[in-house]
Amino acid sequence: MNIIFHYYTIKTLAVKAGFSETEAQRVAYFSGVVDDFVLSGRVLLKKDPGNFLTQRGYAAKTGDLYTLKVLPTGIDFAASLTDIYRRYTLAPFHFVPSATLRDTDTSTPYSRSSYRAVPAPQNAIVTNIIEKAVSDAKTSRGAVQLLRLGIASHIVADSYAHAGYSGLDGWENDSYLTGDVSPATCYFYRDMPHIGHANIGHMPDYPSEKFSFVQKNGDRDTAYSLSAQRNNVTYFNTPSRLLYDYFRAVLNLPPASDADWQSLYSYISTAWQTENPDDISAVQQK
Repeated sequence: MNIIFHYYTIKTLAVKAGFSETEAQRVAYFSGVVDDFVLSGRVLLKKDPGNFLTQRGYAAKTGDLYTLKVLPTGIDFAASLTDIYRRYTLAPFHFVPSATLRDTDTSTPYSRSSYRAVPAPQNAIVTNIIEKAVSDAKTSRGAVQLLRLGIASHIVADSYAHAGYSGLDGWENDSYLTGDVSPATCYFYRDMPHIGHANIGHMPDYPSEKFSFVQKNGDRDTAYSLSAQRNNVTYFNTPSRLLYDYFRAVLNLPPASDADWQSLYSYISTAWQTENPDDISAVQQK
């Protein structure tokens, strides 16, 4: 998904769930910044970063200071050509499979299709991430807890938007657009490396987009036997409601009723499909 969902929609959901303006802003900011944070390298800290990072090799003591390895989370097309970026950034933050990459690497029988992202709640890894963030935020809606909730929200959203694609480079991502799309656009994206959903462009990320595509079901599947049509306005209903109910759970509120949710989703999805600034103002006033 893009900033329309990761920032604006997340903030709307948080406010409507009952978060304060400041709390909702923090959750939305850190949900959106996952796509933009491309800082890498090392930084020096005076304070001990803790055992979690040092035991995993992300931090080490250097004299009186600590060296911290910065892990980028954002989308960097040049960096995505490297395996380390795909495995440590794209897969864990944007294309989470239902099993760890290490387990899939050594699975018997082995299939690259297992690297594909699977949406929550069918994906236990993603579900554990968001439920741990919700549990922590229930205890305290402090800065760190809301940061984690924002990042977890991003991962949940992308588990839907990127379902069926992996963060790696392989045949499992080999696909192309069909239907009402120009041949030039189709072939432009089709010639991209098979990384994530590069072969169908940004279609999976736009909340108001409708598109169709075909995809390989195996390395030798020259017929591209998998096919799908997607209307994101309809498709994004599920992750939107899921996140809204998680935000309500932070405040110890029950899941929204069907009627209340449909009213809110109508408001959100109308805004997604609105391009005229005057129309947007009308939607906001509603």
